Amino acid sequence: RMSLDLNGVLIFTDDSGDNTPMHVGAFAIYDGALTPAEVTALGVAGDPISGGTPSDPPVVTVQAAGPATAVAGTSDDFDFLATDPEAAEVRIQVDWGNGVLSGWTTAGPSGVTQTIGYAYPAAGSFTIKARARDTGGATSDWVTLQSITVSPDPNNPPAVTVQAAGPATAVAGTSDDFDFLATDPESDDVEVQVDWGNGVISGWTTAGTSGVVQTVAYAYPASGSFDIKARARDTGGATSDWEDIQAITVDPGAEVPNKLVGLWEFDDADDLGKATVGTDLTIGGTAPTYSATLADDSSDSLSGVITTNVGSANFLTATHGIAANGGGSNVNQYSVVFDVFSPAGSRGSWRTFFQTDA
Repeated sequence: RMSLDLNGVLIFTDDSGDNTPMHVGAFAIYDGALTPAEVTALGVAGDPISGGTPSDPPVVTVQAAGPATAVAGTSDDFDFLATDPEAAEVRIQVDWGNGVLSGWTTAGPSGVTQTIGYAYPAAGSFTIKARARDTGGATSDWVTLQSITVSPDPNNPPAVTVQAAGPATAVAGTSDDFDFLATDPESDDVEVQVDWGNGVISGWTTAGTSGVVQTVAYAYPASGSFDIKARARDTGGATSDWEDIQAITVDPGAEVPNKLVGLWEFDDADDLGKATVGTDLTIGGTAPTYSATLADDSSDSLSGVITTNVGSANFLTATHGIAANGGGSNVNQYSVVFDVFSPAGSRGSWRTFFQTDA
């Protein structure tokens, strides 16, 4: 009689009362339950049982297991085939060639394909190997199966949904909301840019979630018929082509007179930057020369005149206070009027009237 516990095997004589002797010629332990075929392979009474017929390892079939090319981050299926000489069930382990070894698969029938899914995390060229092990523990050598080239995960541009973004008609000078939808295949955040069809292209919107509507407000400054287009860009810089979104007809609406926001007449000798309308000028560098009246060589005269000094170190800065207009975040529509005459010495040469910061 014998018993197996956590520490070992206890063998002791029969204590059932018949006191029958037991003759033991050999003794072996396996790490699992033997199949009928494995028991038969041990032989009959009288045969040595030092392990019976040694278990030959399975044979891995040398064949391409999967695609020759792949994309980093994308899972592909790979098929492996191993056959065991004793028809024992087999497990497979894969060396993906990039320093990663798979775990052993669940034991499956000999000669039946086993499929393993794997996504290479990075680009490169790799050699795939595999080996097999039967349920008796016999393990094959590594077998080279194929090479695979993995390309980087491509950054594809977003797609703009072609649908009406806003009203089909509008009134010049009146702002309307337009809704644009762009979806990125990699779910990157997206920006939208709009061509309003009148020569004005908006700036890019703030990046927003892929597949979520972005609203852009715009007031057409003049009447007419226009075709609105849009395109999208993801945070990786991939940009879509322009898409035709809709047509819009803009009516003239009521005439809105232009507003005078700044007037400087230079009629105060003690305060040359004083504004008649708007904000006083800021004088930078050397102050200009003031004249109560000044005539040119043709007897044309002006009253309240400033004469700028030679060089770039003197200038006048005008703060207008005009809100952004004409689309975008800048002042795109304005008028500047000068009342000037030039001395004889300034004729025949280019002279600068004013300079903007954009």
